[in-house]
Amino acid sequence: MSPGVSQYSGVPHACSEPSSELVSVPNESVERNHPNATVWSVFDEGMDVREPVRRRGGAVPTTRKQDAMNDPSRILKADHREVEKLMKQLGESDEGDKRNALVEELTTKLTAHMEIEERIVYPLVTELVGAEDEEEAEIEHGLVRKALSQLGEMRDKPGFGAAVEMLAGGVGHHVEEEETELLPELKDAMTRDEWLSMGDDIAKAKRAAGMKVPRTPGRRSSKRSSAKKG
Repeated sequence: MSPGVSQYSGVPHACSEPSSELVSVPNESVERNHPNATVWSVFDEGMDVREPVRRRGGAVPTTRKQDAMNDPSRILKADHREVEKLMKQLGESDEGDKRNALVEELTTKLTAHMEIEERIVYPLVTELVGAEDEEEAEIEHGLVRKALSQLGEMRDKPGFGAAVEMLAGGVGHHVEEEETELLPELKDAMTRDEWLSMGDDIAKAKRAAGMKVPRTPGRRSSKRSSAKKG
């Protein structure tokens, strides 16, 4: 689906009516190669969602119970699984409207995911894990953007399947490193409150863009569990 625009200027709204107009603003930290690479201008309009988790050495303010907070890994991994599902559907698609809609949906959601990581997660990676790790992740994002652009250009051409495989290979490599190395190392370098606060910031950014956030798993009642066993 094509991205619309939420009430926040320039933010892609994944759940609204299709729109061909996207506000693109350069990000100094990474080259934007894809024409639909949108920037989350909500961050530039007073909502600095990174601020709470960057205050090392002090308590992180929170107004909610920790059980209701969002785990960053859970949210980002859910994004990864959704992207993998879309790429699989694209690999099996035929030329036509359905393929075009899948390309637009994948471009919107994957671009939004990368923007969130670059705005919220990667600055903390630089600070707490290492500048080289952050730089490598940024480079990989740049390669993914190029592959997305090529995918859009190949949607009605014979080499589309190869373009999907190339994108899937780059995304798969990046996701594996992020899930098994980068995020665990970042989590180890942060306090529990800082980690969960970063998750809240990620969830806030997704909601501001009109994108779904996976629900926090609820605790099962001991009485209900006992009743089921009985």
